[in-house]
Parts: sequence; C-alpha cells; structure tokens
Amino acid sequence: MKQLVLFLFIGSSLLAQSYKDPKLPIEARVQDLLSRMTPAEKAWQLFMVPSDFDTSKCRFPDGIFGIQLFANGQQDPTKQLLNYSQGQGNLELIAKANSIQRYFVEHTRLGIPLIFFDEGLHGLVRAEATSLPQAIAIAATFDPKLMELAAIQIAKEARLIGIRQVLSPVLNLATDVRWGRTEETFGEDPYLATQMGLAFIRPLERAGVVCTPKHFIVNVGDGGRDSYPIGLSSRALYMSHFRPFLSAFSEGKARSVMSAYNSLNGSACSSSEWLLQQTLKADWGFKGFVISDANAVGGELVLHQTAATYANSGQHALNGGLDVIFQTDCQHFSLFEAGYFSEQLKKNQLDSAVARVLRVKFELGLFENPYLKTPSQKEIQVLLQQGWDLAAQCAEASFVLLKNDTLQNHNAILPLSKKTNILLLGEAAKHTKLGGYSGKGFQTQSFLDGLTAAFGTDQVTYLPIPIQPWAEPKQTLWLNHPFFEATSFQATYFNNPNLEGSPLVSRTENNINHHWTLYGPDALTGNSFYSARWVSTLLPKQDTTITLGLEGNDGYRLFINDTCVINQWQKESYHSNTVKLQLQKGKAIHFKIEFREPKANGRIRLFYLNEAEHQEKYFIQLEKAIAKANVAVFVIDYPEGEFQDRSSLNLAPDQIALIKELNTCGLPVIVVINGGSAVCMKEWQNATSAIMYGWYPGEAGGTALANVLLGKTSPSGKLPFSIPQHEGQLPLTYWHEPTGRGDDYVNGSGEPLYPFGFGLSYTSFAYNLRELKQQTYTLQDTLHLSYFIENTGLYDGAEAIQFYIKPILSNETLPVQYLIRTQKEFLKKGETRLFVDYQIPISALEIPTGPNTSAHPTQFYLQIGASSKDIRLQSPLITISE
Repeated sequence: MKQLVLFLFIGSSLLAQSYKDPKLPIEARVQDLLSRMTPAEKAWQLFMVPSDFDTSKCRFPDGIFGIQLFANGQQDPTKQLLNYSQGQGNLELIAKANSIQRYFVEHTRLGIPLIFFDEGLHGLVRAEATSLPQAIAIAATFDPKLMELAAIQIAKEARLIGIRQVLSPVLNLATDVRWGRTEETFGEDPYLATQMGLAFIRPLERAGVVCTPKHFIVNVGDGGRDSYPIGLSSRALYMSHFRPFLSAFSEGKARSVMSAYNSLNGSACSSSEWLLQQTLKADWGFKGFVISDANAVGGELVLHQTAATYANSGQHALNGGLDVIFQTDCQHFSLFEAGYFSEQLKKNQLDSAVARVLRVKFELGLFENPYLKTPSQKEIQVLLQQGWDLAAQCAEASFVLLKNDTLQNHNAILPLSKKTNILLLGEAAKHTKLGGYSGKGFQTQSFLDGLTAAFGTDQVTYLPIPIQPWAEPKQTLWLNHPFFEATSFQATYFNNPNLEGSPLVSRTENNINHHWTLYGPDALTGNSFYSARWVSTLLPKQDTTITLGLEGNDGYRLFINDTCVINQWQKESYHSNTVKLQLQKGKAIHFKIEFREPKANGRIRLFYLNEAEHQEKYFIQLEKAIAKANVAVFVIDYPEGEFQDRSSLNLAPDQIALIKELNTCGLPVIVVINGGSAVCMKEWQNATSAIMYGWYPGEAGGTALANVLLGKTSPSGKLPFSIPQHEGQLPLTYWHEPTGRGDDYVNGSGEPLYPFGFGLSYTSFAYNLRELKQQTYTLQDTLHLSYFIENTGLYDGAEAIQFYIKPILSNETLPVQYLIRTQKEFLKKGETRLFVDYQIPISALEIPTGPNTSAHPTQFYLQIGASSKDIRLQSPLITISE
C-alpha cells in the first residue's frame, strides 16, 4: 500500500511539473522551474567551467550551467588562460556529451540539461573541425557574405558534437596594432566590425547555437596593451566601441555576451553596474545572459583591488549585472558560494540571472531534445571536406597584396609562371601557423605543401632560416644544455628587495626565465617588494667560449666565481647585458644571480647568444638554391597572441638581414606575412619585389597561396587596419575626429605606410559616377545614385568597393571620414557592371552618441573608392535638412 501511495505521489508530482510541458509558453516554464529550485541549484546555474566531468573533484548534484569538454585551466583562480585537448574525435565527443548530459537530465533532482560551450573564433578548437582563416583574415575579404558562409560551417560542426554556445566573435576594435589580440578582431573600423559580426552571429543563432560576442568592453588600452584600464566617455563608447555590440544584440539577436578583464571608468567590467545593468540591460533591452571572461570575477580581488574576498567580488558582479561566473576549475565554486547567497545581493537579482539562463535553455529545446544523434564517419568526412573547400575560398579572398613591382620586361613580378623555380624560406612556410584559438584543422596544409603540389617538387627548394651570425639571437640557458653537465639552480626568495633575513621560499629551478605580472614568484612573496638569488656550480663539457647575458627590469647582477661580471642593480628600466665566458672541460664554474623587485612587474632571464661557429654548409646550400631560383618566397612571422602584446613592430633581425642579402644577390624577393597584425616595413620594403599578407590562412592556406601566386585567383583582400610607418605614430586609425591643429609631426608624417582598406590586384578597375538624383535630403530619405565599375586589366578579379562619408558641416564633431558600406564584386576582364538606382538610406550616415541620441553631417561628400585614401568618385556636396 505504501509503495502505491508513493508511486501515485511521484506521478502527480511529475504531472505538476509545468516546466516540462513544451506546449506552455517559455516564460511560464521558466517561472515554474524557478519556483522549484533550491538556492544551491540556482547558484550552480550561474557557474560554468572547462571540465571532463571528473566527479572525483565535483559531483554536480545541483546541476551546472555548462561545461567545455576536454579543456582545463589551472586550479589557481588567478590564472586566466586555458589549455585545450585536441586528441578526441567527433564520435568520442558525441558519446561523452551524451553520457554527461544523461547524468544531468536523469540523475539530478530537476533534470536541468547543461549547455556545452566552446571557442569558435574561426572554427571549433577540436581535432576534427575545420580551421578557417583567422578572424582578421576574413575581415580582410571585406565580404560579409563570405563570413556568413564560414559561420554556417561553424554552426554545422558545432551542432554535430552538441556545442550550443560559442564564445565568439571578438567585436573589440583593433585601435592599436601593437595589441597581441589584433588577429582575433575584425580590424579598426566600427562599420566593418559590425557587419562582420552580424554575418558571424546570425547563422549561428538561427542554427540554435548561442553566440557570445566579447569582450564587453574595450579590452585594449594605452600602448596597445591587453586589458589595460579604460577611461572613455559615454559618447566616445557609443560612437565606436559600442556599435558592433549594439548591432549584435538588436539585429544579430545574440543571446549572450562576455565581459572584459579590464576596468572601465573605475569599475571592473565584470561588475560595472553602469555597463551591464544600466547600459546593456536597461537602455538596450538585452534579454540574454552575461558571462565573465575566464577567472575575471576574481580580478576584482587580485587585480583591481575593489573587493576584499572572492565571495565579495562575486556578489559585486551579480549586483552589477553579470549572470554567469566563468571559472577554470569546478572547485572554484566554493570561492564564490557565499556571494551567491549574500544578504548584500539585491532583491531578486539571483532569480533574474537564473531566469535569463533558463530562458535560453528552453529556447534551445534542450529539455525536449537533450541528446545527440550519432552520425556515420562518412557524414563527418563529407562535412569536413566542405569545410576545407570553404577554408580555401576564404583564404584566397583574404590575401592582401601590398606591393607588386614591375620588372624589366614591363611585367609585374606577380603572378608567377608555372615554370618558376622558387626558393622558399622561413620556418612558417613549413610549420603551419593557424592563429589563436585554433583547432588542428581537418587536412592542414602548409605553404610548402601547397607550393610543392602546384609547382612541383623539382621547382620548389625549401630552406629554413638558420641561426644567423648577424642576428645574435638570445636563447634561454637551460642547465641541461650541451655546454654543461646536467644540474639545476638553487633558488631562494625573500620578502624584501635587499636579500635580507631568511628566505621565505627555497626551490630548485632548471632555468632563470621569469616574467611576474599578475602574481609574483610565490604567494608568500607577493608580486612586489621581494628579491631572489639563484646559485649553481656548473661543470663544462667542452672547451669553448660562450656569451652569457642577463635581461630584465633591472635590479639584477651576475657573479661568476664570486666576481661580479654584470651589475645592473640600480632600479631604472629594462636592460640587457652580456659577458664573454671561457669554458674549460671539467673545470667547475660557480654561478650566482641576484634580482630585486621593489615595485612590481618583475622580469629576469639568463640567456646565451647562440653564435654558430661555422655556417658554411648552410651558405653553400643557399648559394646553390639562389643560382637555381627565379624568385625567393620568404614567409615571415612574429610573436603575437593573447597576452603577447608587442612594443616593437619590427621583424626579427635575421629576417630583415636575409631579405636584404637576397636582394643584394639580385634575386627578386616576395615576402608573405604569416601573422594577424601590423609590421613595420620601411627598413626592408625597398629590398622586396612584392609584399603580401597571407594572415593565418587556415587549414587550406597552402593551396590558397599557390593559386594566388599562379594567378588562378587575383588577390582581392583589403587591409582591415592601418599599417604605421613606425611605432611612434601609434595609435593610428583612419577613423578619428578632427584635430585641434594638424596631424603631422615636425620630423615625420602622420600618414600611415599603408592605409585602411588598401589592397592591390593583378587587374585594374575604373569607376564612373553616372547620376546623383538629388543633393538635398532629410534623415527619412534615401539617397539614389547610379555608377559603374569596369575591369580594365588583363585578369578576372574581385574588387571591394568602399563607400565613405566625408563630413563638411555638422552640429558636433564627427570622424573626418567614415565607412558606411562595402560591396564585393567579381568582374571578368573587360566586363563593366552598372549599378542603376543604387540606394543608401540617409539614416545609415548617423553615428550613435548615446542610448537614444546620434550625430550626422548636415553637409558632406559621398566618396567611393578602393581604399580610405584611394577615392575614385566623389559626389557633389550633399545637404541634409533638418
């Protein structure tokens, strides 16, 4: 009898669970489920982590918002970067996802499904996923339609393995190209970033994959440094940095957004009430959910110093408008747990955040269809082959030709003949660089692979760049180096900058290469007001002479056999010092290095100069290759990426030296830039015959480069950022308001080396304005014009037509020039295309200045051109009447 009563009770209880009825309105289901949840169940719906579902660490009895499979971070909540495993195939991922989802749906009290999330910047960070060209490369196509095709491919691959949220796209503007994350963006221009962002977001959201544009807001600051504090007025934010995000929510219908690490006007972005509650949710009416960047919420405690505890920072974040805390380890939940239930939490704040999350889970249909279908391996292969073909198409359209010299026969160096003998140089030519947040790619192909397949193995000679004598490259000295018998340094750390008292920390280290920024050598020392000493006795294995050096933020000295040979103890700035050291086999040498850091941002490295005694073998190879070659294709690269901002945009000395050396030998040099940001070129530009941005071209980059070099495809990419002549011009964007005086320097120009929107083609295009129907409009009108473009060259090709506004009169300052439309058109050689009654709404000229305000010119010129500087057509003066 008791069993029957229990059965009837359970049955009636389940029938009463309205949230499980798909026929009910979503809002009713949200409120019903919310009413049944315990405080702990609510809190876990506001927590997300990378995890392989290791229940020995966290058993998840109360559910969780979502997890990122086969990814992990360090247990230290101050560490911000994640590691991604790429060893699992799609069938394994699907099985794992179904197993985990089954636990949450069938073995937790309320059966709330979780969301699997992943990075999707230019493809999923997975072993079996298409690696498309990096975001900045697709921006260089100036073709949102192509971006849309890329997003459709990402959506298909995401749905295949159950990814229902991608932490993409990056909608920040690359206003300073020293920023290491420029490659992840769509460039410097608000309009281009907006259109590319919409083209990315719409297909994914339509496919049931939530987009999380990031980082909200402005995570590049002074000096091009990532996550630097930002102080900008509301007007400045609305005019530029807000625009891609505004459109992402209002037009793209993105259902999530990620806050930034940095502070904005005195508040951490993850807890800024003005940014998240007032602007995003109240003024913009955003109905989705806000997540933090990884471990960003605790930044209030460890970085911004505006919270006393992790729980305090969590409570601040929730009150400020954040909904989901993203951490790198499930055990971090305990750090923030008290904040979820704090008495200082605003009334209904927890329920409001949970409702936003549940609403999206219902919209995605996860309650009705939580499990994945298992496809055949053939279906997976077909999808990935489609991705490879698209990756090649995107890469070809992204390449930007900056220079193409005419040779003595009056032909340009590019395109190359199929019979050309190529000397291919550079490590990046052989080892494919895909860019940040990349998977391995389906059939990843290097530039070497692509050129060899296209030109033939007999016509492509590959040589890596050796260690050049003139470059003097620095190599960190590891104590298992062939110079010495294996040993280690005994390291001691003190809680004062004078090496006084007993050390707080003692440990062994195999090298001295430290850069302490967010944290110091140890929790006991902190990240400032400390010192360190390293000692070791080294036994040389050979008779030789080496050059040793110390570099760092000063406050360092090197003792060899108790004699001080490098002394930079006075704390001034960054320095690098070297000393010659003679080694005798078997004769012990006593090393002692001391370092002091009274302020913060400590940096110290012990290095040696890798001076090869003889490079005869390489130079014999190079000489033979030059004699055989018609042209050198030199693939250059440089360090960049997340937390890798650059103070210098110069190439490495060995790369510059080799470009000049090849030019001296009379061999035409084609430089292909394998990177995602700007490089300074003035030092070596004139020693080249052609320069081309190959970006991070994705898994099919080799085929794409070969097709462009051969002329099967004419390059049509355009620069999505301005390239400076030198770093002293930075930050430098074409999109700026008028200055109070001039914009030049007394000892140089304010103009870039290459302007925004620039890019050459193998063919040429002529523009002609046929008709502008009227010259006076209101904001409600539409501008009508007719124009044509003609391919006047010898090759088929595509042109990225750019429409700019040049304000002449306005009631408040506007940019001196700004992009309002792009149009990518393919024309066969000799073809003319006429655009009759081409329409541009006058409202498209408006630039927002506040939540409900905007500015527009009252007199302006419409400019049509091939770049922001190469204007081909300009309308008569146009007036907007009030």
